[in-house]
Amino acid sequence: MIREIGLELQAQLRAQGVPIDVVTGPEASTTSTWGRERIVIEYDTDATDSFGPPRLNGRNPRHRHLADEACKITIYVQSSVAGPNVFEHRRRAKHARDAVISALDHVAAATGRMNRWKPIAGRFITPASLAANDKPGGAVYELKFTFDRAIEDRTWAGATNAEATLASGTIHSTTRVSRAQGADDDDNESTPPATAELACGA
Repeated sequence: MIREIGLELQAQLRAQGVPIDVVTGPEASTTSTWGRERIVIEYDTDATDSFGPPRLNGRNPRHRHLADEACKITIYVQSSVAGPNVFEHRRRAKHARDAVISALDHVAAATGRMNRWKPIAGRFITPASLAANDKPGGAVYELKFTFDRAIEDRTWAGATNAEATLASGTIHSTTRVSRAQGADDDDNESTPPATAELACGA
């Protein structure tokens, strides 16, 4: 899931004009320079997932539970102004953070997805590989969040449950409703008007 979210996040950020690339973590190597701006999205191995009841029923595959998966985004930025101070790096980091939060709203609500996500906490951090620098040459902001995912009834290979097809003529119930205003057409309040719309049945 995290890879797909990252790709959609990248597309949303590009649409907003954000010039920073999104990378799916964990990264293969530790940070060794302040100069490479990026947004790293990954599962948060320091936090725990939580679970709850499904929001939707009557679907195939059936939703059994809902997992709120612990994730995090780490934003590495460097101010482009000449001789930047720490606050200028951090200003750029928070500008990127706001763009990420806005973009994740769009990703979660995308057509066909309808997930929910929630920002949990954010803070500036100093990676161990950059801690020895006397003056920070950039800023690193860590955003922790959850992104929900339905736990579905599927086989290991991903197949859903079998579905039955109702034969024509096997449903014999009819419901008629009407939003029409005015006098009853047959002086019987217990029967629907003859012009009522067919709502269900056959």
